[in-house]
Amino acid sequence: MLGIIAIFACLGHIFPLYFGFKGGKAVATAFGAMLPIGLDLAGLLVLSWVVVVFLTGYSSLGALVAVSLAPLFTFLIKPLYTVPVAMLSLLIILRH
Repeated sequence: MLGIIAIFACLGHIFPLYFGFKGGKAVATAFGAMLPIGLDLAGLLVLSWVVVVFLTGYSSLGALVAVSLAPLFTFLIKPLYTVPVAMLSLLIILRH
């Protein structure tokens, strides 16, 4: 159920009804939706983002790397949520 809620929250952020279906990239929304899965997952995602931003200076690249690693980290920590997190990751990658 958490996965479905997260996907629809991100879709609502990307395609808001009141702004002509032109919204953001849903990176922060997806991160917030992944927080209930576990703080260890959130820590790994933040750490991967920080490392990439520190090495390259590009926040967008850091977000893409963190989102790309999210399904792997989720599989290792809580495999039950791997499919919804992979769907969120794909949605964000396609939006970027």
